[in-house]
Amino acid sequence: MTRPEDAGTALTHTLTELGATVIHESMFHIESASSDTYAKQLTHIKPDLMIVTSVFAVKTAGTYISKHHKSWLAKVPIIGIGPATAGALHEQGWRDVSYPKVFNSEGILDMRMTSHVRHKTIVILTGAHGRNLLTPALSERGAKVLQVDGYERRALQQISGATLNLLAKSPVIVVLTSVEAWQTLDQLATQHQVSLSQAVFVVVSKRIAETIWKKHREQRILVTNQVGNEAIVAAILSFKEAPHE
Repeated sequence: MTRPEDAGTALTHTLTELGATVIHESMFHIESASSDTYAKQLTHIKPDLMIVTSVFAVKTAGTYISKHHKSWLAKVPIIGIGPATAGALHEQGWRDVSYPKVFNSEGILDMRMTSHVRHKTIVILTGAHGRNLLTPALSERGAKVLQVDGYERRALQQISGATLNLLAKSPVIVVLTSVEAWQTLDQLATQHQVSLSQAVFVVVSKRIAETIWKKHREQRILVTNQVGNEAIVAAILSFKEAPHE
């Protein structure tokens, strides 16, 4: 289980209750930007719209805004990339919260709220070294865009012995919720000479699956196309119940 933080802990608990042997090991840790960084970027900004690309961005830059720009919570419409992010925004006190039908950057760009943004000021709360799809696309539509990198993912440098032992067994199911998690896991497995060829990957998007298939064409992958824990559990149960050679 590589899903980070609270969602990963909850999913680990659910799968354990269903009888699985689960090890929860996130492939990265989150390093928040400093308050000074937020202050320099946000002090003189008056946003017409805000976009948040992860729960991590809510917990980092969003927390700073909720303390230092409280009026925004009631006045500024805000888009979360999916229901988990939107839920975290509601908990933080934001009132006008939306999220797209498809939970990714493309889904945000397909929303009516982002289709006519010429001369509008948009603040994007995100992480460093992400896909960077929203900023250029919205700028091309005529918006003034400020991207605030509220955190950075630091890749895991060492994997636990328990995880290595489990990966060496067959069958093993690996849950991946980001391309970065896959890249880190693959690198660590290679360092320790552990083969992932017999693993079954459960991933939340085609983009992750396609990244894996570029290196391992025969890898067995289940794509949920949804980021919620319920979809991941359903995919794992469907694999468990299906006949295998």
